[in-house]
Amino acid sequence: HKGDTLKNEDITLMEKFTQPPTRYNESSLLQKMEKEKIGTKATRSEIINTLFKRNYITRIVATSIHNKTNGDVFRTGIQPTDIGFEIVQALRKYIPTIVSTELTRSMEEQFEEIELGKSSSEVVIEYANNILKETIILFKENQKEIGLQITNAVVTTSDKQEVILGVCPICHKGNLIIKRSNKTKKKDLLAVLYISLINVLRLHHYLKKG
Repeated sequence: HKGDTLKNEDITLMEKFTQPPTRYNESSLLQKMEKEKIGTKATRSEIINTLFKRNYITRIVATSIHNKTNGDVFRTGIQPTDIGFEIVQALRKYIPTIVSTELTRSMEEQFEEIELGKSSSEVVIEYANNILKETIILFKENQKEIGLQITNAVVTTSDKQEVILGVCPICHKGNLIIKRSNKTKKKDLLAVLYISLINVLRLHHYLKKG
């Protein structure tokens, strides 16, 4: 009741930290795409490969777990590049429909209806054309801003002190990075072990001039 005095039995002090969400890897990304109905079973892997080829995403060593039997186990994850991130941000700001999973899901459902005989290709094509027209109009209205945002991302990436290229193809236990020297301004290609930053292996000068 209001005004009652309660006896304190015990006080426990707890300290917790917010854990960042686990990074997607190719397997979990495929599962997410299937759940969101992005692509088909036959096309999802190729969609991911295209993102890698266009440098929109890259592989990184995301976690290191010690295993008594096998020692340190290194897990890779997927990280968006600066360019990939800014493209999504620009489209989300100026043409939100084109990056919406709802649009992709709707198109996939209509393709299924064609296969089941519940709809015709003419209806779906007309629907797609209407969306495309709206998208083109929005793009033309904002193409300068979109281009500037993506260009700034390219410039920012080239000026960064460190840029992660992906997992080291030699040791497979660290990330391959381009590191700019503060003294010489040259860029070196390095393989750096995750977290500890030890056993740094210099492969070669990536660029002769900064």
